[in-house]
Amino acid sequence: VCVCVCVCVVDQQKFRDQVVEMCPMVNEVNAVSKELNKYKTFDIVVMPVEARYGKKKREATTAPAVMMRDLLNGNHWHWFYGTFLNRRFMIQEVYQKWVDGELADPNAIPRDKDPFWEPPEPVLVGTACVYLQSLAFGMDFRDKLAVNDYNNHEQGSISVGVEPCDDDGHALDDDDSFVEDPEQMRGKPFYFNVIVDQAWIAKPRFSQGLQVRYRTFLEDSYTTTDIVYDTLEPKFKHKRCIKFDEVGSDHLHYFDDGCVMFHVYALQIDLPPELGRSLMTTGELMKAERMQLEYNTRIAEARPLTAVTQRSQVYLQQLQTELVKLRSRVNMLSRKEKRIQGLVEEWAYKPKREQSFKAFHRAVNAASFSTGSRWKTVATTLSAALHVHQHVTASRARLDQPSSAANSDDEASVQSVSASGTGLTSDAPATGTAAAVAAGGGVGDTAVADTASHTVSFEQPVEGRSRTSTPQATTASAGAGIHRGHKSQVCVVQ
Repeated sequence: VCVCVCVCVVDQQKFRDQVVEMCPMVNEVNAVSKELNKYKTFDIVVMPVEARYGKKKREATTAPAVMMRDLLNGNHWHWFYGTFLNRRFMIQEVYQKWVDGELADPNAIPRDKDPFWEPPEPVLVGTACVYLQSLAFGMDFRDKLAVNDYNNHEQGSISVGVEPCDDDGHALDDDDSFVEDPEQMRGKPFYFNVIVDQAWIAKPRFSQGLQVRYRTFLEDSYTTTDIVYDTLEPKFKHKRCIKFDEVGSDHLHYFDDGCVMFHVYALQIDLPPELGRSLMTTGELMKAERMQLEYNTRIAEARPLTAVTQRSQVYLQQLQTELVKLRSRVNMLSRKEKRIQGLVEEWAYKPKREQSFKAFHRAVNAASFSTGSRWKTVATTLSAALHVHQHVTASRARLDQPSSAANSDDEASVQSVSASGTGLTSDAPATGTAAAVAAGGGVGDTAVADTASHTVSFEQPVEGRSRTSTPQATTASAGAGIHRGHKSQVCVVQ
C-alpha cells in the first residue's frame, strides 16, 4: 500500500510539473500561429494513458497532452509531452526564419517540413465503459451507454454488452449459467462474448468513418471492429468470444473490479473550409471562438444540472447489474419450489403400499407451500426424517432375526435412541411394536415410528392436552419423567 501511494504521489507531481511547463509553451505557439496566420490553435487537454501507450499502465491513468485543432475544418490531433516539445522547437525555428527574412511566405512551406501540418488520422471521439460484475454470477449485460470525450461531454451513445457463452460462442441462458457464488467458477473453464452492436454519434464531421477498439483481460493489442463509412449511426454487429481455460483468482478479481473500455474512433479527411471562415484571419477566428466559448459557459452555469454525470452512469450500471442478479436468483428459487411441489404431488398420487413415508410427504408439503425460510425448513425436515428412518429400519432388522430367547414372549430386546429437544411429555406412547423415536423435530413435535408399515410421522400435540397411547401401544416406562425441552431416551420394545 505504501508503494502504491508513493507511486500515485509521484505521478501527480509529474503531471503537475508537465502542465506548469507546457502552459507558457502553448501560449507561445498560439501566438506564433496567429502571427503567421496558420489557422491552428493549441490547447492543453487530459488524455487517458491508453491512448498514448496503446496499453494500460499501472502507475498512471491520465497524462497531459496538447490538442492542435484546425480552425477551418475542425480536424484535430493530440500531441503528448515529448511530441509537443519537438514540434515547439520546429515552430520556433520557422518563426525565427520568418523574422530574419529568410522565409517570405510561411504558408508556402512544404507539408513534410511544416511543423503546423499533420496528416489526417483517426481521432478519439469518446469512450464507454462496461463493468463485468454480471459475469461473476454467470449473467449477461447489455445496455446503451453514453460516449464521453476527454472533457466528459457526451458525444453520442453506443450499444454494447457481455454475455456468457459456450466454447463455440453460442450464448447461454441465465438459467444455465447462473451461479450464486463466484467461487463456484474457480478452477472451471469460462467463456463470454464481447458484443458491439451499434453507435449513435452527434457531430456530423465524424460521419466519414467510425470504428470501435477495446481490450480485455491482460491483452496488449486492441481488438478493432470494421470501419463503417458515411453514417452517424454505424451498425458494427461485432461479437468476439473470450476464453478462460481455468478461472483463477485473477479472473475473479477482474470480473469483480475490472471493466471493458470501448474507444470510439472517427476518420478525418481534409475537407475544404467554409467560405466565410476562409476569409477570416487566424486571430479573428480565435477571437470568435473565445467569445462563443464564454457564451456557452454562461448558458451552462445558468441552466440547472439535468445531465447524468459519468459517476451516476457507473452507479446506475452497477444497480442494473445487481437487479439482474437478484431477478435470476428469484427465478432459480421459483424453479426449485416448483420441483418440490411436483415431488409432493407425485407422492400424493402413489398407491398406498408405496407410500412408506407419509410423514416425509407431509413435512415436504408444508415446507414447499409455506412462506418464510422454506428451504431451511425443508433441509431440517429431510435430515430428521432420514435419521429416524435409519433407526426404524435397523430396529426391524434386529427384530426379524431369530434369537435364542425367542421362546420367551416376555423377554424384550431394548435399544436406546437418544433424542434432544423433542418436547416429549411424560406419557409419550409407543405405537405397534416400536416406541416413539424423536429426532430432529421441533419443540412440541412427536416422531412416531411404525415398523409394520415403515412410516414415520411428525404429530403436533394439542395445547393443554397430553398425548395418549393407542390400544396397541405399551408404555416403555411408567412415570419416566420425560418433560418438554429436556434430553430423553425412548426405548424400542419388542
